[in-house]
Amino acid sequence: MAVATSTIIAGIGLAIAGVGVAKTYQGQAQATKASKTQERIRKQQMDLDIQRKRREAIRKMLAARAMGVSNATNQGASLTDSAVVGGLNQTTQSANTSSMELNQNAQLGDNMFSANAMEANGRGMASFGNAVQSWGSGIIQNSTTISRVGANFNLWKNAY
Repeated sequence: MAVATSTIIAGIGLAIAGVGVAKTYQGQAQATKASKTQERIRKQQMDLDIQRKRREAIRKMLAARAMGVSNATNQGASLTDSAVVGGLNQTTQSANTSSMELNQNAQLGDNMFSANAMEANGRGMASFGNAVQSWGSGIIQNSTTISRVGANFNLWKNAY
């Protein structure tokens, strides 16, 4: 009778361990999905912020050009005078530099979001691997009992 009781308990333990592995995987998959969603939202926010900064840089450049043209014409200068043309070109160059810096920041942000997504995938895989390893260790540690369970249910010859 004691062997039958221990066999039933071992079978229940294995079933619970299997459910635990499945739930661990399910939970980690859900956490990985949520992490990916969060990263996607953060990337959308970054992209939106970059667009706003680009528009702001263009607005500032246009305002600076307008101010330069206004000041030059108020002082009687022609838009073809070299000083006016040089000032306008400097304003344009400054805006181009700002745009380039924004593009570089956007590229760095994209790279970071890609790395974060890879990390989330890796963590999910590692968690699943840990769960399976834990389950496998439990089977090894209880192999004698498992052998008894199998023998009691005539799944194989008693090998313990």
